[in-house]
Amino acid sequence: MKKEVSHIKFNKISALLFLVILFSFCNQKSTQHTHLFQEESIQKFDSLFASAINNNQLAGCIAMIAHDDHIEYQKSFGFAEISNQKPLTDNTIIRIASMSKPITVVALMSLYDQGLFELDDPLSKYIPEFGDMEVMVIQRDSAGKVVSYELEPANSPITIRHLLTHTSGITYGFFGRPFISHMYQEAGISDGLTQSPGTIGKMVKKLATMPLYHHPGEAWEYGLNMDVMGYLIEVLSGMPFNMYLEETIFKPIGMRDTYFFVPEFKVDRLAGLYMPDKQSGIVEYPAEQQNFGQIIVSSTYQYMGPKTYFSGGAGLVSTVTDYWRFLRMLLNMGKFDNVRILKKNSVEMITKDLIQVPGFNAAGYNFGLGVAVRNNDTSNEKSPEGTYGWSGIFCTSFWVDPKDKIIGIYMSQLFPNSQVTIRDDFKKLVYNELNKANKISN
Repeated sequence: MKKEVSHIKFNKISALLFLVILFSFCNQKSTQHTHLFQEESIQKFDSLFASAINNNQLAGCIAMIAHDDHIEYQKSFGFAEISNQKPLTDNTIIRIASMSKPITVVALMSLYDQGLFELDDPLSKYIPEFGDMEVMVIQRDSAGKVVSYELEPANSPITIRHLLTHTSGITYGFFGRPFISHMYQEAGISDGLTQSPGTIGKMVKKLATMPLYHHPGEAWEYGLNMDVMGYLIEVLSGMPFNMYLEETIFKPIGMRDTYFFVPEFKVDRLAGLYMPDKQSGIVEYPAEQQNFGQIIVSSTYQYMGPKTYFSGGAGLVSTVTDYWRFLRMLLNMGKFDNVRILKKNSVEMITKDLIQVPGFNAAGYNFGLGVAVRNNDTSNEKSPEGTYGWSGIFCTSFWVDPKDKIIGIYMSQLFPNSQVTIRDDFKKLVYNELNKANKISN
């Protein structure tokens, strides 16, 4: 009798094990992923990047294409530091500059999800220093030459929506706007690209004493809006901005190498920063800050200096893998695996075509909340309507194509980089290859 019971138990366990294996096999088959690119396409991507390295246009670079949570292409080329022949790898930490902006937007919108503000709330409700703003009105002579300015009261308050859409009237000092850029520089307003003393709270309050470049809501002016948002996040959350990012975005989705300031034990992973040179093609930045017209850039502020100013517009460093995790969350409408960072509605607001910007319109884009959003297919780039993305001043860029579930990331470290078209070339090549293979919707 005991032997019979033992035999029955064995059969039940065997049957259960068989079902588990069968389910696992079926599940693997149902989730099998079809790759987007043939070897011929991969070779074209490789050739594009290798050529830029071999022609001394870049020290090194890394590129990634992902589809529906699967990495289709990820390769690095060249060096993180030419002087010691240190290869640039997946593990290399990169200055992402303005690619910090979408992260700051997501952080602010997570507070929106908590009901802590409305988009059309006046900024002065939370930062009172922005209560009575003035606008600089430029005066010109009969020949159109700028000669002076007058100040007039802003015709409406700055709202949080204005910050998110770069329509607040706040500018960047490095644009060289008449009079106002000099005021920014005299006041020590940081652009987030060099060592900056003090905190974002102190800088933002100082910025509130500056005139606006235009009336709120009347024009699109790329500026320090996301730096202001960083302090707004501190006010709303009661946490330092860097800690809020760490606790609400970086830790939950596993962004282990994204910081405002690189920890000492990871500094050796930070890529060198390079600039064009007529003789050798490129040279590494010296440790001292460099002036390029109105733009002041430091290659060392990510690990040297006060380390107290958290620039939400330009201050973060990251890796290609970390940033992919962030973009996966956006592509998946605010969710990363089983962790929800944003509500679906908030992601839709961020990535919606909202503001018409003349320069963007010519390229087929409008502006959402912190990102450019494709509104038509007039260019030869061929990404579909609804594709969104942004770039960084040190030659980085990304895009997210929700229609075809494609993410593209490109990272290198070069400034100035106006002579290098590799970011656009990469994206165009990706969609040319996808179209030829009929792997995307038309």
